[in-house]
Amino acid sequence: ELQRADIASVLQTVCAEFSDVGFSVSYTGPDRLPGLCKPNALARAIANLCDNGVKFAPNVEVVLTATDEAAFIEVSDNGPGIPET
Repeated sequence: ELQRADIASVLQTVCAEFSDVGFSVSYTGPDRLPGLCKPNALARAIANLCDNGVKFAPNVEVVLTATDEAAFIEVSDNGPGIPET
């Protein structure tokens, strides 16, 4: 069930946890962004993406942007990527 939560805080916490153990994972976005989500599921999904990123890249960035109707989360890294087939 969806809950009212601070989406920015969830993302910042995930990034801080990676940074605390020595990975270069940064957050860019608003300090606060209240919205409806499943906070534990969101944290788990972003942590999985960050975990994959730090395995293959020196830097991972989590970017949060929002409109009046939606939040957009982008997780990117500067790793080699997946080769085209």
